[in-house]
Amino acid sequence: MLLRKPSALLIILSLLFLAGCNTVNSPWTLVWSPSHRSLRSNPPQAAYETSAYTQKPDGTMLHPAANIWLATGSHPAIGLALSQLDAAGQFFSAGVITVDPGSGWWTLTDTTLVLRPAPGGGVPAAQEEGRAWTLPPGTYSSASVDVPDTPPGGSLQLWVSDRGQEFVLARLYSTLLPPVGSTRVTLAGQPGWLTSQRDFTIIVLVLKTGIYQGLGTLLFASNAGLQQSERLATQAAANLNDLLPA
Repeated sequence: MLLRKPSALLIILSLLFLAGCNTVNSPWTLVWSPSHRSLRSNPPQAAYETSAYTQKPDGTMLHPAANIWLATGSHPAIGLALSQLDAAGQFFSAGVITVDPGSGWWTLTDTTLVLRPAPGGGVPAAQEEGRAWTLPPGTYSSASVDVPDTPPGGSLQLWVSDRGQEFVLARLYSTLLPPVGSTRVTLAGQPGWLTSQRDFTIIVLVLKTGIYQGLGTLLFASNAGLQQSERLATQAAANLNDLLPA
């Protein structure tokens, strides 16, 4: 039986089809394009706003649809933000920026990417660390990342629900500075501060007492409302090793 060689046209069409498949499956990502505002002399929030970009599946870049500045830290210098990468609100990335010791510029060092699950398509709330805290009803996608830039080492996790909510939990070895207008709070016996940005509540607790004494600083942020955020931050502070192992 004779085998016919594929035509050049068929080969080209096959390659285009495969390229198209790869484009569709490629995620949106958070990338860094330094600008003059990335110099260490500028605040990390200003550096992030001008230098953080969304890279679309086709390779083009644009600024994220929305950024929520979470915290500015010192000793070591650090900045944290949550970015909604696309206008449709399907791709989210938490970004950590630090100062590169060689160049003296702010740079993106750690990121985590999460795609919002389809309705009912994620992990049920009861299965998302259910013994340590109680996330609101819905299903979730999540991802975590180590943050080695705050010795002896930190970590961060991002949860995105199918009901339009996002949650960030981080443990960092850095002094997170309270912004102007923040409120002092004490949750689970740990002192800290609370602030809001857009529809997000941001809570920072310094781990000074109990079994977590001296084990860094906890940050929790969500758009689930003030009371829900305080309750979840309290649960996280009491069960931190279950949620974010050191």
